[in-house]
Amino acid sequence: MKYLIPVFVFFLSTMCLAQKPVEKTLLWEIKGNGLTSSSWLYGTYHMACADELKVDSAITHAFAATQQLYLELDLSDPTLQLQSLKWMGMANKQRLQDLLSPADFDSVCVLFKQKTGYALRPMQNTKPIILSSLLYPALMKCTPEGWEQIFLKMAKERNVPVKGLETVAFQMSIFDSIPYKDQAISFMQSLYHFDSVQKASSKLVEMYQSKDLDKMQSEITEDPDLGKYASLLLYQRNQNWVPIIEEQARQQPTFFAVGAGHLGGNSGVIALLRQKGYTVTPVFY
Repeated sequence: MKYLIPVFVFFLSTMCLAQKPVEKTLLWEIKGNGLTSSSWLYGTYHMACADELKVDSAITHAFAATQQLYLELDLSDPTLQLQSLKWMGMANKQRLQDLLSPADFDSVCVLFKQKTGYALRPMQNTKPIILSSLLYPALMKCTPEGWEQIFLKMAKERNVPVKGLETVAFQMSIFDSIPYKDQAISFMQSLYHFDSVQKASSKLVEMYQSKDLDKMQSEITEDPDLGKYASLLLYQRNQNWVPIIEEQARQQPTFFAVGAGHLGGNSGVIALLRQKGYTVTPVFY
């Protein structure tokens, strides 16, 4: 699972090939199929350096034409942090040291401290996939930010409501469905082969900057280890989101912002919406 950390920032049914998007853009207009006004869909990168987050005029125009913002989670919820803390631990009080050999656990503690500045032992009940996210600043050589925070600020300035496609509890339950042992080994290997993971992370950033959804999707599905969990991390969630997107778009023009990895491919959100009869067109910028 060598690409689990960088791929996961995308944050992670057989369809007709003609349905999948091939155009290189991150912004899409949703219309047709009875909608009285357009809604918009944007593929985000959950962790990026500040200089990589630039709001184009096309994004500003699309956002201004909508009346509510939908993210994967409702980041405006003041209880979100407390909810996250509640679900961060592994079930049955499992610990990282129970999933690795004593020698590996000691090595991981040393490497984790070197990369993050944090002591690992007090956090070892935390799901390993979440521990992996603490490596992002070292991987990216910056203090990472996300598109979600930018859109949240834009929503606050316009005083439009913010909502979520799913809950923290649901997201955390997905991580419980991936064996903790697999997560622990991936976390360990990421620390042992940090330079390789860093290169893979940079490669994905370049793909995102090129706005190539098809290539990003291939990178995810062709990974020999991550492919086992693509259904959990991406496809099932896409299926869950589409009815919500339909309902909200019918009620009022909405700006939907989700991880770019959810948009591309034959089982991505764009393909699923097109299969439902909606016209989802690329907006180039």
